[in-house]
Amino acid sequence: MLKNKFKADDLLAVLHVIDTDGCFITADDIVIDDTQTGLTLYCENSISVLNEKQRKFIEIRNEQRSNNIDIMKTLTMIILNV
Repeated sequence: MLKNKFKADDLLAVLHVIDTDGCFITADDIVIDDTQTGLTLYCENSISVLNEKQRKFIEIRNEQRSNNIDIMKTLTMIILNV
């Protein structure tokens, strides 16, 4: 806001567009398939990964995303410190 010289009164709303690919899927639904060609495949009821390292990465990423979304959806106001 400072860079573009906007004031708080110039804003009507702040929209946050987020990527939610599988972020609410359970850790049990992240499956390892070492025969697949891609690192991560999003299926209808699961996320398929190539190895354990990728499975853990997806599990942590999804937990962080879902926690952030849970926090954001409870907010009714964002206070700007400008």
